[in-house]
This record gives sequence, C-alpha cells and structure tokens, in this order.
Amino acid sequence: MAMPGMFLTPQVRSILILDSASGERVLAKYFDDELANAPVAEQKAFEKQLNGRIAKADLNPRNEAEVFMLNNQVCILKQVNDVTFFVNASTDENELVLASVLSAIIDALEALVKPLERRELHQAFDTLCLVVDEVVDAGEILETDSMNVITRVSMRGADGAADVSNAPLAEQTLSQAWSSAKQHFARSLLK
Repeated sequence: MAMPGMFLTPQVRSILILDSASGERVLAKYFDDELANAPVAEQKAFEKQLNGRIAKADLNPRNEAEVFMLNNQVCILKQVNDVTFFVNASTDENELVLASVLSAIIDALEALVKPLERRELHQAFDTLCLVVDEVVDAGEILETDSMNVITRVSMRGADGAADVSNAPLAEQTLSQAWSSAKQHFARSLLK
C-alpha cells in the first residue's frame, strides 16, 4: 500500500517552453502546488534559473535531451530551433520516463506545427496546449506515444470539440449522431 503523498505513477512538476534567447514564456504549466500557487514573480525567477542553464548546457550536436538538477528537481531540457522545452520532476522520478514525456511533446508538435519555432507556437497556441494536456494532466503522465497524441489532437476542431462526423456511430453521443446525420443529409441534398 502506498504511503500518503507517494504516487504510483510518475509525476511531473512542470512543463515549460521558453524562448531560447530571451527566456520569455511561450508556455508554462505548473502542476506542483509549491510553484503553481506561487506568485508570478517566483515562477519567473524559476524560469530565469532554467534559462540560465541553457547557456551552461552542453547541447550536443545530435540535439539530445540534457538532464540536470536544479532546486532539488530533475530537469530535462531540449532546444529546438528558437525555443527550449523543459520537463521538471522530483528527484525520485526516472529520467528516462521524463525524457519520453519531453520527446512525446516535441515529436507531436513537430508533426502538427511547422516549423517548430516560437512564432508558430504562439499562432498555434491551442494546439500546443492540447498536446501538453494529452501528455500530462494534473502532473500525471497520460501518454508518451507521440503518434497517439497526434491522433487525439488532430481529431479536435478549432473549438476543442472532437470531430465525430466520420467516427463510428457507436462512438458518438446521441447529439453528435444527430448532428452527423443532419450533415450527411444536407450533403446528399446538395448532390
């Protein structure tokens, strides 16, 4: 039986995407109560520490993820074009699991947002948020297969609702099935 405060699944404390040059936020999701409820100034200070680490990181030519410790946290970073992705967790978490979380986010975004740069991430912010939410929810790792993430995010429309018009009838709610039937009927009338 697990002790109180211990989790059976790996937990992520934060996922951050920062501009590599300026250190400005592109996305910041804090799941740990300590930083999630902290004032924005404390969060920005933490982000500045992480950004300072970019200059010190030995970003190898193969562009692999870099693992380091900061404030009793395991941090994984990977720089892609002009943005740097960070996944942070407690020191009890496995670095390989955290690296797979980072890889799932980056791989999904590379498939959905082209080119994967700060400006395009701002323009496709809804897609960025959906990708992160599909991989991690409330700090719990849900998915590390980027293809599954891409499939789920691609099924959502601009309003965040799933596109069910081509989904099997058994997977649709009654209102979705009714809406789908109306669309098919309207298309058949136009032919």
